[in-house]
Amino acid sequence: MPRKLSADAGYFSAKSVRWLESVGVERYIATGRQKHVEAPPKVRCVFRGMPSTDSGEAEQAFR
Repeated sequence: MPRKLSADAGYFSAKSVRWLESVGVERYIATGRQKHVEAPPKVRCVFRGMPSTDSGEAEQAFR
């Protein structure tokens, strides 16, 4: 089993994030798509810890 995994947005779901976390894999999964002509999004830091109450299920699992 790899210790780290990177994947595109097609693999992002709360279920896959929870499973990877349960087996101890550090995950780097894209959470969305970007068209080639779009400017890159602004970077937002996500801190691991207690999820906020307004987060969606997938975002909570990501933390």
